[in-house]
Amino acid sequence: MLARDAAGRQASTALAAAMIFAMAGIVFAASPFPDTAGAANEAVIARLKALGIVKGDDLGNFNPNNPINRAEFTTMIVRMLGLEAAAGVVNIPTKFPDVTENFSWAYGYINVATNRNLIKGYEDGTFRPGNNVTQAEAITILLRAAGYSDNLPGDWPIDYMMQAATLGVIGTGFSANTAATRALIATLVNNTLDVP
Repeated sequence: MLARDAAGRQASTALAAAMIFAMAGIVFAASPFPDTAGAANEAVIARLKALGIVKGDDLGNFNPNNPINRAEFTTMIVRMLGLEAAAGVVNIPTKFPDVTENFSWAYGYINVATNRNLIKGYEDGTFRPGNNVTQAEAITILLRAAGYSDNLPGDWPIDYMMQAATLGVIGTGFSANTAATRALIATLVNNTLDVP
């Protein structure tokens, strides 16, 4: 009788566990954003959302094929480093004259990124927060976030591209001066997270 009860409890436990795993599969199978269902890097975007690195727009969409501007990209990098709380502390106007009140939501993120020498701005002293970030700029900032400096051998951006390729952050088809899409940035951020 005791053996039969123990077997029954084991079967019930196994059934409950199977149901929980089945439900978990359904949860994880759902796309993280309405507009990323079926995207090639859907799992990558889901990972970044779970980590709090990416968030949707006002409608809850990720807009994977849209370019990402420099303010948005900076925000992602600061979140990737786990410094969002620090961004809240230094949420004051930046040193860049072109980071106006229209970008006040990004003040703290830009301050954190510039204080950590991840982003330096342009030679004319501007940040250009609304400009699309190029693939070369993105990979440079990502590798700086991973601990690399501007002392890599070679000229920019080849130096950072070569290092990124060596680390497996980028592959073929990388185009230095082309605007980076949000989907590409998600992949690059994900790959950088896996850099030793």
